[in-house]
Amino acid sequence: ADRDRDEIADVWEERHGGTGLFGGGTNDCDHDGATDWEEYVLDSAPTNSGAHFELAGLAPTNRPAPEFATSTGRVYSLKACGDLVAGEWTSVTSRPGTGAAMSLEDPTPVNGSRAYRVEVSAP
Repeated sequence: ADRDRDEIADVWEERHGGTGLFGGGTNDCDHDGATDWEEYVLDSAPTNSGAHFELAGLAPTNRPAPEFATSTGRVYSLKACGDLVAGEWTSVTSRPGTGAAMSLEDPTPVNGSRAYRVEVSAP
């Protein structure tokens, strides 16, 4: 449920201080540079500036596979770009979070170099 219509689930808001704290999702309660809505999508703590989404490293495979911590109720997608100037990102793979660390591997043979990013969504 999202009774205040700020695109942040009420249960998440209540867990982190109440629905009145988040001001439509545009506030940054912990002043870490991420809006409260972004903290909701990442499932990080909006009152702890040290809690944020980050890559833990690369899995030891023959193909690029970024590793990171996940939350349940979120979907993690690996995107790739062969030309950052053009900025065309393509979907590689995605998986739901498990609440544990996971990696997303690029199964495509890479000719040249590619940049990667991990996107998080809250369905």
